[in-house]
Amino acid sequence: MSAETDQSGLVECVPNISEGRDRAKIDQIVAAAAAVAGVEVLDVDPGAETHRTVITLVGAPGPISEAAVRLVEKAAELIDMSTHHGAHARHGATDVCPFIPVSGISMEECIQLARSVGKRIGEELGIPVYMYDQAALKDERRSLADVRKGEYEALPEKLADPLWTPDFGPATFLPGPGVVTVGAREFLIAYNVNLNPGMEILPCCHLSFALAAPERLDPRIALERALEKCPLAEVEETILQSIPYSGFPAAVESLGWLRELHPDATPFPRNETSQPPRFFEQIYGDGQEKVRASLRDRHGDLERWIIEFAYGTVMESSWLSSDSIEALAVSSLIGQARLQPLHSHLRGALRTGHSRNSLTLLLESLHKVADPQVLRAAGKMLERECSSD
Repeated sequence: MSAETDQSGLVECVPNISEGRDRAKIDQIVAAAAAVAGVEVLDVDPGAETHRTVITLVGAPGPISEAAVRLVEKAAELIDMSTHHGAHARHGATDVCPFIPVSGISMEECIQLARSVGKRIGEELGIPVYMYDQAALKDERRSLADVRKGEYEALPEKLADPLWTPDFGPATFLPGPGVVTVGAREFLIAYNVNLNPGMEILPCCHLSFALAAPERLDPRIALERALEKCPLAEVEETILQSIPYSGFPAAVESLGWLRELHPDATPFPRNETSQPPRFFEQIYGDGQEKVRASLRDRHGDLERWIIEFAYGTVMESSWLSSDSIEALAVSSLIGQARLQPLHSHLRGALRTGHSRNSLTLLLESLHKVADPQVLRAAGKMLERECSSD
């Protein structure tokens, strides 16, 4: 039985449409998908500034594929890309349409599902389709940023280039709908929950992990996924917060990707501080003198460099909350498999207001990409810290 007709699995589909201001149009597009029996609308998140709405649907493979096609059809009918302007990169009325396996279906089956939907959009609706991420038919099209480079305005030239012949549908520029990018990917957050305070930053935590462990999670893909869920300024600050762990080269490269995706964005201002880094004291508490002595024993300049730069310039000057900064730190250290500082920052995360549940959620959200031994060790550390209260 094919993934397209099998009713036993559960798949999430997250179409991003290029309409964030006209609620009547948004409602009509959502209704087209919701009319398919067996499909549930989990969330509709419009943004006026980005002029974009993120729609989250869930259902069995057959219904969810039908809902996606109907949504793309209705979006192409109601959205005119030739008049579209917003803060988010885009090149189509249904800009991206990723499928995510939830349960009872493998990633390989989800890839085939995405490709079957892409083929239907191309053949039945006559709209050019590019496949991306894990459903890409060409390696050079895995990155959404590469596929969408130049955005809508570049489509007439791109579609005339043999190197950019669509995977499905005509190699013809359609001013109204533009193109559709269909893909398959993993979850950013493995389930829908009411997140603990500060844990809305989980997609950025995955970016921190990727910058620390690029061999386990592609940083560029993690960046694009973070931008789907988090404000641009938060993603930018995440990259800056990664510098003490992943270094300047990774930050420079990823900030370059960010500027490619948002060339007109203004860097978000950071706080200026000349005060001693109180954040260091908050994280280490009564153990701060022991940490200082340990740094001095390793090198005479290390204490000053780490406390003044990492905890002062980078962390103390950040506008992010202290619990968010610690969640990013924990994610980086899991990626690097550095257990001793990981233990310190798990303890610091608890000091900044995290609960055992919120940190467990963070660990579980990384289970598909992180080293299982590191996650088990982190879980035991967290259990010891919480049981000692």
